[in-house]
Amino acid sequence: MKAGILIGHLNDHGNEGNIIRTTEAFGLNNIFVLGKRKPVYGTSQGADRHVNFYEFSSEEEVIDYCIKNNHHIVCIENITSAIEIGNLTKPDRNIWPQNPIFITGNEARGVPESFLKVSDLTIKIDQGFGYVNCLNTAVALAIVIHAFIQYRRDRRENKWGDAD
Repeated sequence: MKAGILIGHLNDHGNEGNIIRTTEAFGLNNIFVLGKRKPVYGTSQGADRHVNFYEFSSEEEVIDYCIKNNHHIVCIENITSAIEIGNLTKPDRNIWPQNPIFITGNEARGVPESFLKVSDLTIKIDQGFGYVNCLNTAVALAIVIHAFIQYRRDRRENKWGDAD
């Protein structure tokens, strides 16, 4: 699968390690790194040895790469214009783009504006049940990737029979 995620813009390297682990566990094998990759991600539990890393020096370089390589930017951000994840999980809908690069927000500043401007899809997770106004970035990404994988599995089962 050509899908992947972006790290390197986060403050917490523990979050980055968890994101690498989640990405590999769901079979997405491309990790885009904004800036220099750290040599060891302890919380990735060795998953960093089973994924492809691509380093980029700027947000613009990431965007150009996505355009040239048919990747679609999918941002995960709690903004009004974002689509609620529950509206994306139904197999009869065709909203998920092919070859997505998932971008979560920085723990303090959110998703960089340059990515939001060119995003093919921006997703939010309804969180109006507790007192906290946002999820941990690694948790939010895991929820979205799970929904994406489940959607793809359901589409294959409905259209072609057994999922691979």
